[in-house]
Amino acid sequence: MTVLRGMVQPGRLMRSLPTQSARPGAAIGFMAIVLLGGFALWSLSIGALLAVIGFFTNSGGGGVMFAPVFVLGCGGIGWGLTLLIFGLIAATLAHGIILITGSHARGVAHTIEAVAYTSAPFVLSGVPLIGFHLSFIALIWWIICSILAIRERQEVHAMRAVLAVLPIPVTLFGLYVVMIFGVLFSATMTTTGSITINPQTSSTQVSSDTIASPLGDGLIHFTEDFNRFPRHGAELFALVPESGATFLQTSSHGEIPFGNTNLADLIRRADEREWAYEQFDVEMRDWPADEDVIAHRIGPIIFTYHGMDAFIFDEGEAMDLWMFIVEVQNADGGMQSDLAEYLVVDTSRMIKLVPASWMDEQLADQNQLRSDFGLPALPHPDAVLSRTPVAKSEMDDDSPVDDGN
Repeated sequence: MTVLRGMVQPGRLMRSLPTQSARPGAAIGFMAIVLLGGFALWSLSIGALLAVIGFFTNSGGGGVMFAPVFVLGCGGIGWGLTLLIFGLIAATLAHGIILITGSHARGVAHTIEAVAYTSAPFVLSGVPLIGFHLSFIALIWWIICSILAIRERQEVHAMRAVLAVLPIPVTLFGLYVVMIFGVLFSATMTTTGSITINPQTSSTQVSSDTIASPLGDGLIHFTEDFNRFPRHGAELFALVPESGATFLQTSSHGEIPFGNTNLADLIRRADEREWAYEQFDVEMRDWPADEDVIAHRIGPIIFTYHGMDAFIFDEGEAMDLWMFIVEVQNADGGMQSDLAEYLVVDTSRMIKLVPASWMDEQLADQNQLRSDFGLPALPHPDAVLSRTPVAKSEMDDDSPVDDGN
């Protein structure tokens, strides 16, 4: 009955409470049950759904089932606790505004009662799966009901009740909007910000998304069309036009010699297949056998897909194998600085940003995974310095890689 009156008859609920003495503890307890219980029920319903999905799609067993329930349950309780604290602060500040704006009938404990009991609309947050989305409606409902309850409990004019209640949620909403836009702006600047290529190759500025993501997509399309990975990265640029265009637009490496021409000319004349493959024959004349190649470089890109099955993309841990690495740096430092970074793209086309200081550790993990699939260890990206590929024999002999000069 208290919940129903708090939602639809806040004035009548206030009139039913004792006028001379207040019981703020009971009111706060009511608010805690509504807020914590509602969000806990919602989050547990989401966790249960994820647990069921995890049970049927993952072999992790009980741990997979328990983790989302526990994490989301704690998250729901945390959100409810945040609103509980917000309600208490709002009630205290609302009473302060009432004191400033004129006379009132009762003390701060009665104002807390008014705000706490009108939190009843948040029972909607306990609706399974959709409760969180209903909480925005519940918040507006709470504000309206608390205005009516404070007007009745403190016997003040409606406008004074509005002035007491509205400034706090409006200010918080404004801060929330500013925070959201700030996060989006920061994410946009981080994602699209300029980065420069290793000075060993060029000082060209590129955008991480504009080079890494399309090349990952291009490799997938290449394997679908030809049932294999490219023998040379330039074959990707020549036979998948979007990848070639991306490479030319995002870097200045089109002038890199290739065969009897350069990469830019090869990409532009890729439809002349006989001529194009003549250039491949010239460029790869001294390459080792395909099965002996581990990695090769074109400008800032180190291709590491050699030896992989072309149909490896939906095979569990195989989706974590690296297809290529883009060597980049912030404008303030070289590849040896803490600001240097690598973009690693795996067979799932996920792009991972790896600081230079973390590359050794990440490379060790990757090579352990490669060994599980019978693939040779990758060299450090810095060791791949030339148009000459890194071969298994070089890794076995631990000999340095020729820089091509």
